[in-house]
Amino acid sequence: MANFFRADPVGSLVKPHALLAAEAACASGALDQNGLEAAQDAAVSQALALQKDIGLTCVTDGELRRQDCDSPYVAAIAGVQRRDDDARKAGGGNVSAWQSPYRVTAGLRQQKRLTEHESRYLQAHTKLPVKIALLAPSALAWRMFEPGVTDAAYRGLSALAVAFGEIIQREIEALSSEGVRYIQLSCPAYAQLYGQSAFEELLEVDIQMLNRINRSVSTALGLHIGRCAATNPSADTFERMLESVLPRAPVDRFLLEYADPQPHDFSSLGALPAGKIAALGLVSTDKDPEEPGELLSRFDQAAARTDERNLAISPRRGFTNDPQRTPEASLALQRRSLQRTTEVVQQIWGLEF
Repeated sequence: MANFFRADPVGSLVKPHALLAAEAACASGALDQNGLEAAQDAAVSQALALQKDIGLTCVTDGELRRQDCDSPYVAAIAGVQRRDDDARKAGGGNVSAWQSPYRVTAGLRQQKRLTEHESRYLQAHTKLPVKIALLAPSALAWRMFEPGVTDAAYRGLSALAVAFGEIIQREIEALSSEGVRYIQLSCPAYAQLYGQSAFEELLEVDIQMLNRINRSVSTALGLHIGRCAATNPSADTFERMLESVLPRAPVDRFLLEYADPQPHDFSSLGALPAGKIAALGLVSTDKDPEEPGELLSRFDQAAARTDERNLAISPRRGFTNDPQRTPEASLALQRRSLQRTTEVVQQIWGLEF
C-alpha cells in the first residue's frame, strides 16, 4: 500500500504574490476566469517544483486553487448559503473560531465533483504520488450547522455529518479510481468537541463512512488531527483524545499536530495499531523551524512508544499567508520548514528515493 511517505506535507501552501494579485483582479472584474486559472496553474507548477526540489516523495497542489477551506464544497453542493453576518455576530461567545461563514439551509444536493480539476492537473504535471486534502464529514457538519436553520433539514449534527459523508465518500472513491495515491481528511472538530457527546457521535459518523469506502489498495487514507486554536487543549487532553481515535479509525495514516512549547509524553502512540503510520507534526510553520537536534530528540521520545517504522515527520499544520509578512517572506519560511522536515527524515531513515 502507498503508505510509507516519511516526509508528509500536511496540505495548504503559501499563495505567491502573483496568485493573490490575480484573485484580487478577478474579484474586481479586471481579470476573467481563464486568467485566474492560468495564474493558479502557474502557482501549482511552482509548488510542485518546490516540493520535488526539497525531496518530498508525495506532493500536493497546496490547495492553491481554493479561496478558503470551504470553497470546494460551497461551489459543488446546493443547500449551502452564506451566513447572515449580523446573526453570526449576535452569537457572540457561541461563534467558534472554526465556524464557517457558510451554513446549511436545505437538504444537500451535489451538483458537481469537489476536486476533479485539482486531481487532473496534478497528475498531468508530476510523476510523483499526489495527495488531495478534504474536510472530514464531522468537520463540515460542525462548521456549517446552524441551530434554528439547519435543523429544518437535518435534526442534528450527526444527521448533517451523514449527509456530508455520502458526498465525501463518493469523492474519495472517484479520486482513488483516478489514481490519486494519498487522500487526507482533516478533522478539526475532534479537538474542539472531545469530552462532549458530539465527539463520539461525529467520530462514529466518520468511522462508518471510512468503512464504506471502496478504494484501490494503492490509495492511502489519512486523518489530520489538529489542535483547535480556540480551546488549545492541554497536552494530556490531546493524548487522551488520540487514544480514542487511533485504534478505531480505519485509515492508514494519522497526521498529528503536537503543540509547542507544551510537552507531550506521546503515550497515545501506544494505541497506534500495527502497520499504521503516525506522522508527527513537530516542525513549526509560523516561525523558523526547530533545530535538527531538538526534532530528533522529540522523535526519539515518540519512538520509545512505538516502532520507528510506524512514524513519519510533518510540519505541524498547513502553511498560510501571514498578513504580518510579505508573500515572499512567507514562501521563504515555508521552504525552510519543509527543508527541515526532509532533512530530519533523511537523518532518521536515509534517502527515500
